[in-house]
Amino acid sequence: MKIRRLAYLSTIFAILLPTLVVGMVVLSYTYPTSTSGKAPEVYLAQGPNYAAANSLGLFYAKMSGNPANISSGTTIYFNYTYGAYNEALLNVLEIVNNTPHGRTVTIYFDSVSLPGGVTMYISTSATELGYSVSSTGVISITNGEQVSTGSSFTLSGGPYYIGFLFSNNPTSGTGTIAFHYEIS
Repeated sequence: MKIRRLAYLSTIFAILLPTLVVGMVVLSYTYPTSTSGKAPEVYLAQGPNYAAANSLGLFYAKMSGNPANISSGTTIYFNYTYGAYNEALLNVLEIVNNTPHGRTVTIYFDSVSLPGGVTMYISTSATELGYSVSSTGVISITNGEQVSTGSSFTLSGGPYYIGFLFSNNPTSGTGTIAFHYEIS
């Protein structure tokens, strides 16, 4: 009988002992956190000619955050004057480059899909896009390069400006502009 009790007690202790030895300590700490909207070092904003184009009903792009920027996914609306031979909306968008001095920013246009007859331009330096008119009345963009899918540009300093050129027969429609940038 004593052997049975001893075996029984040994079994009970073998089962209970690990639970008695293992303990749990929970330490709790509280850290206050907060968020605020902040533009990255490189971002898209309304350009110097935005207000004029917007007041004519030709261009709209909503900004938000601090500093104000046109965030990813925002729809940009642009219109042309029906019946115009061709026309340009120059410097309506601005690429702001606030990277520290000495850093190089390369912007890559992953997709530029615009309605027919619409071409996008970016300034080649930190000067605004300009235009010239031929003797036949055709408008050409100066101080800029045409932007298409796969285009890339190195931004040193800034800001850089974006504009759109409408041919004599643009079509109504929708499209997308997708870009990313790398800082080195």
